[in-house]
Amino acid sequence: MTALTPVAASLALCLSGGAAAALSCMPADVTRSYAEAAAAEEGYMILHGTLAFDAGQLPGAYASDLDTAVQPAPVAARFTGSYLGATGRFTGAMESLPVVLEPRCAGPYCGDVAPGEDLLAFARMEGDVPHFELSPCPGKLFRHPRDEDLAQVTACFTGAATCGG
Repeated sequence: MTALTPVAASLALCLSGGAAAALSCMPADVTRSYAEAAAAEEGYMILHGTLAFDAGQLPGAYASDLDTAVQPAPVAARFTGSYLGATGRFTGAMESLPVVLEPRCAGPYCGDVAPGEDLLAFARMEGDVPHFELSPCPGKLFRHPRDEDLAQVTACFTGAATCGG
């Protein structure tokens, strides 16, 4: 039996299914996210601002040593920013609002966020506490939202744009 060269061995491993498959996500879309939140049975709050938390408590965007049978534990955080209010504008300065980060993983790929990043979030409400789902595929959390993203969400909220069912 002949030994495989290092290149052939690497190729064999990649083709065998032993290597991790790439994650495939739909492109992020604030209109779709708005429609999903509006249609959900749970209540959602739309927030724009930053988070403060211990980043070491999140698994990171790629966690090869993660037990894939168990999702990471929630992480306590504080939100500072504004919320989309009844007027259809981002208002109401919030300082250090307690929130929960819920990291989710698909295999070794995990949702991640950095403290202090500018965010647009569709936060699921549990009682009075917003929960931020950190998915490896974007959808409920948008990093560094553009002015157009914020305008689209407010247009959806006020009915100036059609945004789902």
